[in-house]
Amino acid sequence: MAAVDKQRLFFALWPTPAVRERLAALTSDLPRRAGFRVPAANLHITLVFLGGVDPETSQRVLAAAGDATGRTFRLRLDHSGYWPRPRVAWVGPHKVPPALAGLQGALCAALERAGVAYDRRPFVPHVTVARDARAPLGLAPDRPIHWTVDAYALVESVTHPGGARYTVLQTWPLRRR
Repeated sequence: MAAVDKQRLFFALWPTPAVRERLAALTSDLPRRAGFRVPAANLHITLVFLGGVDPETSQRVLAAAGDATGRTFRLRLDHSGYWPRPRVAWVGPHKVPPALAGLQGALCAALERAGVAYDRRPFVPHVTVARDARAPLGLAPDRPIHWTVDAYALVESVTHPGGARYTVLQTWPLRRR
């Protein structure tokens, strides 16, 4: 029997080029001992992590995403933090906009209705900017990074010897206010 190829998938907010540039600038002069900078092309906020998904489940994921709705919102990235395990430095909102929490909840509900398993850890919106960090980096932007979120994406993660490479498979627009 042939092995079924699985895709490693997650739903995410995918930054605009301007937001991505500002986020990347936060770590542009980090010394090596501070950790590995996340490549600018990989910066995002994970909404829901699905993990390894077979082709049949992938179709249910796509259908569920079409059922999840939300409104556009402004996200203010004005806070930074550090998690000692798994040693990551991150930037995120000090206050989570209700529309962001609503979108993430709508995605989880749609996945549940479709019978799709996902990571159920509490949602803490953040952009990982450095991995293998050994201490807090104090990366809060001196000026908040404002991001108008008008879509969300389904993303595939493929691990290579040099790290992960993310590919946006599909996006869904959010409703205008």
